[in-house]
Amino acid sequence: MLSKFIAITACASLAFGISAQAQRAVHLGIGGGTTLPMGHVSDTYSSGGNVLGSIVWGPEESFLGGRIDYNASTLKGRNVAGKQYRDVSLVSVTGNVVGTFAIGRVKPYAIAGAGWYPFRAATDTHRENQFGANGGIGMAFPFLGTGAFLEARYHDIGHRKSLQHYMPITFGILL
Repeated sequence: MLSKFIAITACASLAFGISAQAQRAVHLGIGGGTTLPMGHVSDTYSSGGNVLGSIVWGPEESFLGGRIDYNASTLKGRNVAGKQYRDVSLVSVTGNVVGTFAIGRVKPYAIAGAGWYPFRAATDTHRENQFGANGGIGMAFPFLGTGAFLEARYHDIGHRKSLQHYMPITFGILL
């Protein structure tokens, strides 16, 4: 699934490459970090990891921008009262609006959006398609000659009772 996202991102990069070079309005982002279960989800799951791929756009001097994200997260199943819960894989493809506030070279931002959240337990072949929303805060800053970001986003998946809320905390690089 990640390889498909990388291929789509590469095609988008080529399609937008010329205008991105002139305006620096389109960036690719890659990142990873930890994912925390939130609310009642933490009763049966513990933290796991995440990877993120992004297409980010918006003029450098603009307050508003946009972002398309592919996130793959995992949560580790816990043993509760003798019952072992399966690990879960959480995937999302989201479209987001980003509001940036420049403070010198550091750019704090707020991000919010909605998207598609196919859900599957790690050992299960059945996938449930849900829609959900996310929102969070982050900070973009210069890093090793390129840009980087650190963010935390709260995800709420549709109406699924057993797994609704989680929060990836991600460090990434903007290319």
